Amino acid sequence: MTNLNGDFDKFCAELQRMVMEELALPDLIALGKTRMENEEGVKQYMEEQRTTLYKVFVKDVDRLMDLIECTGTVISGSSALHLFQPKSTALRLRDLDVYATQEFSKEVLNHFKNVEEYTVTNTMTRKRDYNSSAISRVHKLERGRKMLS
Repeated sequence: MTNLNGDFDKFCAELQRMVMEELALPDLIALGKTRMENEEGVKQYMEEQRTTLYKVFVKDVDRLMDLIECTGTVISGSSALHLFQPKSTALRLRDLDVYATQEFSKEVLNHFKNVEEYTVTNTMTRKRDYNSSAISRVHKLERGRKMLS
């Protein structure tokens, strides 16, 4: 997208949201660079999108965001793509991939078990002999139809 309108913030909030929902992340970034007001609008929109994504999987979004920040946990996988894709082409939310360092893995696992009431359905330990990834353990968790790994 080129030659973006720097006066985007002058549109009503509903129209701004409708336009942003149709933009992929690179276009949202380009829009945010046109004016400070647009940058703030895009930032707020992305924060709302992140919160909406997390609400599908957790009850306490603020507590999850604190945990992510304090432990350096990474959210990834197909569900995280929702933050990068236009709403009309976004994948269906099915599961959330959560990556934590060994140092904080028990804390993160306990958060999902005790705070978010997920149940561990499977744990796999990786054998380093033939696996070059740094992943040492994978836990599969479920709460109803929601899944984490």
